[in-house]
Amino acid sequence: MTTINRTMFPLQTSANQIAKLQERFAKLQVQLATGQKASTLAEMGNDRFYDLAARNRLGRIEGYQNNIDMTNVRLGIFDEVLGRLDEIESTARTGMTPGAYGSGDVNFGAAPSLAQQRLDEVLTMLNTDADGRYLFGGSKTDKRPVAGAAALLDGVAGKAGFKQIVSERTAADLGDGLGRLTLGGAANAVTLTEDGT
Repeated sequence: MTTINRTMFPLQTSANQIAKLQERFAKLQVQLATGQKASTLAEMGNDRFYDLAARNRLGRIEGYQNNIDMTNVRLGIFDEVLGRLDEIESTARTGMTPGAYGSGDVNFGAAPSLAQQRLDEVLTMLNTDADGRYLFGGSKTDKRPVAGAAALLDGVAGKAGFKQIVSERTAADLGDGLGRLTLGGAANAVTLTEDGT
């Protein structure tokens, strides 16, 4: 019969080895399940520098990609708005062409309301915002770049609107009703002269 002593089969060392293998196996299972090499940076050892550098680069690339995506969205909106502005200009021009008024000038009678609708649409498009930024605001993208139609036409806060300016200009051009002309005459001659004002 053979006698086995502790020097031939070190039991404690084998148990330690088995425990280490079980620990390694458990760690490998976690890596397989999560797809991550380690749960903390400390567990990565010398590889953590490369991981941090790669994460930094990926973060910057992701930031650039987000900027590119947002810029593409804004450019798409610009394209749509400018295309629609071109359509509005074209239809407005066509609607005011002589001969396009229809029978009994029906279309000409609707021209003011159509013009109002087109103005409202143009002002709405000029106040277009994407993600909280007004695209046509120039350097001030946090405020609406264009006032509303009512403020532009009727005025607001003591400021004259378009209607008041037009009436003042018309009155200035007409003068006393003769269009800034002075009517005179003697016997058989009639004279018209500029009033000089």
